[in-house]
Amino acid sequence: MEQRDHSDEIGIAEIIKFIWSGKVLIAGAMAAALVVGVLLYLFLPRTYISTVEITPLPQSQFADYVALSEEKVFPYTAAMLFSDYIASLRDFDLLARIATETGVVKRDDLSEGEFAEEVRKFVESVDFKKEVPAGSQVPTAVSMKASGKDLNALTAFSSGALTQAWKNMRQDLSTEIRDRANSIAEKDSLEIATLKVEIEAARRREESARNDKIAELSEQAKIARSLGIEKPLEMRILDAEGTRGSLQINSGQEQKPYLRGFAALELEAKTLQGRKDNDPFVTDLRKLQQRVAILESNPRPGKILSLLKASPLGDSNTAKFARYSFSAASAYKTFPRASIFIPTSLLIGFVLGLGILVVRVASTR
Repeated sequence: MEQRDHSDEIGIAEIIKFIWSGKVLIAGAMAAALVVGVLLYLFLPRTYISTVEITPLPQSQFADYVALSEEKVFPYTAAMLFSDYIASLRDFDLLARIATETGVVKRDDLSEGEFAEEVRKFVESVDFKKEVPAGSQVPTAVSMKASGKDLNALTAFSSGALTQAWKNMRQDLSTEIRDRANSIAEKDSLEIATLKVEIEAARRREESARNDKIAELSEQAKIARSLGIEKPLEMRILDAEGTRGSLQINSGQEQKPYLRGFAALELEAKTLQGRKDNDPFVTDLRKLQQRVAILESNPRPGKILSLLKASPLGDSNTAKFARYSFSAASAYKTFPRASIFIPTSLLIGFVLGLGILVVRVASTR
């Protein structure tokens, strides 16, 4: 056992002595490899990556939308906003436009078709990865990762895509809520118009009935006047025992109207002719008018628009649908990296120098 340990010590010592004997050659190889490595590091194309983690809004921030939710014009939860925002962010046309505007895809001397193909490849390379807890189907976060050759352009692309996605979503949601408020107002306006038509029709019916009644009374008054009946007639009748009784024409039994006498008929006709307002005599008119007044003073559409203005959607700087950091969108270099290139170059130089030394020693034997 001691002999084996002694042999190992001799072997290691001989290796170190052998390496030391070729220290100049090995150092030269390492220096040459280091120079090559530095040159490669300086001139190789850079590759940068931008990674952003996006998470749903916390309840404290989503609470700013509660007032709109209570009006039933904002049927969203924090998870739904998050999902819609990711869908907006992943839109191909949006990413292609931002890629073109920021120059993350270089046009150079490419034709329109070639450039469009490069943009397509870049957009398809943007990776969206969901983080889904075990036992759940709802993602708790989504990371967006993009890579490119231009540090500033890539950073601009990531932050620009994040910004444009929430601007588009804010515009869509604001338009949706305004449309709902306008729909409520239009529905009220339609019902008001219908009620007003109904009111006007009821008034016309009452006016027609009044004119018909006046014509009827005038006609019956003429008959009564021609018969000389000024006042209601009292007719005497005999009962079964031969006793005289009296029966008033206007006692409630159905009689010819002219028997009421022309004085009463003409007075009633004159009264109807002098009527200036039929509204008190129109059935359910007041209920219809009250309904119109309620609809005309309905504050809901205006309230919805006020809540919209006061909500985060009212200001593009406060409308948030997910949580992320613009600073996280800043791209960082992944290749080449000095921390990898320099040690690797030195190691390659050492191995190469050692190999040359071994070959040289072998060839001299």
